Amino acid sequence: MSVKVSELTVEELQEVIEDSLKRALREVLADSDLGLELRPEFVESLRAEAEAERRGETMLLEDFLAQLRDK
Repeated sequence: MSVKVSELTVEELQEVIEDSLKRALREVLADSDLGLELRPEFVESLRAEAEAERRGETMLLEDFLAQLRDK
């Protein structure tokens, strides 16, 4: 089944984007043969974020944006 972007709610679109970013980051972190030169601190921060996401300790994008609006 094919769905057009125009048919998605904002929340559904955000979820699609978040899932795509998470999948891309997992692929990059899992493939050490890409030859990318990343600072070790950056790689560690990405790994820590991936682990936090697996443990369910991350914040939803809409909650983060709400916090920014409240400031």
